[in-house]
Amino acid sequence: QRRVRGGMARRLLKLLTTVKTIGVKETLFRTWRNSEIVGGRLIGEDEFGNKYYEDMKAITGRNRWVQYADNEFNASQVPAEWHSWLHYSSNIIPLSEDAVKYLPSYHVTHRENPTGTDAIYTPPHYLRNSKYRPVWSPIKEYDPKLQEKIEENKNTFL
Repeated sequence: QRRVRGGMARRLLKLLTTVKTIGVKETLFRTWRNSEIVGGRLIGEDEFGNKYYEDMKAITGRNRWVQYADNEFNASQVPAEWHSWLHYSSNIIPLSEDAVKYLPSYHVTHRENPTGTDAIYTPPHYLRNSKYRPVWSPIKEYDPKLQEKIEENKNTFL
């Protein structure tokens, strides 16, 4: 019983400090989006509009998160630099000057994974490709002249 009250008091205190820090509207939005009360400070924003946050008071593993720019989101919308920061592979913030010197020469602009969209790659001979053209057809229309040639040359191949 006592533990439950302590947990509720902790949540209420977190809610009040979050409202004080970021405001009522942003607190309600983040709580709705993340299904929990999240505070934290804005670390940065990528070129796609995704915002990255860190809350050092939260437990490790749950103290870094991303708020996607649009409502239809998936994990492939996070660029590689930010992915490494989110998953503690690197503590270097991608927008900082330190991060720029670690970028490899072969670095390319990030693209979202198009699986499940109209932009998905399909080979030219794939049925679902809009420019589908069959490579060959095993069924040919009947040509009597061709049949006569086959009959004439039938004995030459035997």
